[in-house]
Formats: sequence, C-alpha cells, structure tokens
Amino acid sequence: MSDTLWLTARSPLLETLLFGGGLTVLVGALLALTERRVGRFIAYLSLVALGQGLIGLSLGTRNGVAGTLLVTLNPGVGGRVGGWRIRIRAASPGKTLAK
Repeated sequence: MSDTLWLTARSPLLETLLFGGGLTVLVGALLALTERRVGRFIAYLSLVALGQGLIGLSLGTRNGVAGTLLVTLNPGVGGRVGGWRIRIRAASPGKTLAK
C-alpha cells in the first residue's frame, strides 16, 4: 500500500465513509456541547473520535489507515501518544460538568 489512493478515487465506499464520518463528528460534537452529565459527555466525545476514524479510512491511503488505528487504539493503551499521557478525571456519580 502506498501513500497514494489504494482504492479507486471515486469509490462509493470511500464517499460513504466520508459522509458518515463527517455526520458522526458533527452530531457527536453538537450533542456533547449540550450534555451536562459526565458519562454521556464522554460517550459523545467518543462518537467524535469514531467519526474521525471513518474520515481517515475514507482517505484510502496508508496515512489515513494509520491515523484511524491511532485514534482507535490510543484510548485502549492508556492515552499515551509520543510519551504524553492524557488523563480524564472521572466525577462522582451524579455530578455534572456545569452547575
């Protein structure tokens, strides 16, 4: 697989993945902006990451697939990227993001 398109440039699959990824990012971000409960807020942000992965796959390149794997596997390995650790502090049950 090279850095150029490895599927046809006008593949219906790639166009569907791009549309679905863009829609998922948009819906997840808008829902996260309105949510006050921490658990659902994090769930909506994971939708944004899923959409970014779909957009990466829709590129049809080696870099797009690598980026998708990074977005997908990064939370599973403790949030480490390049030596940096990303921590999310969990709130107590019943707590909200905004008062």
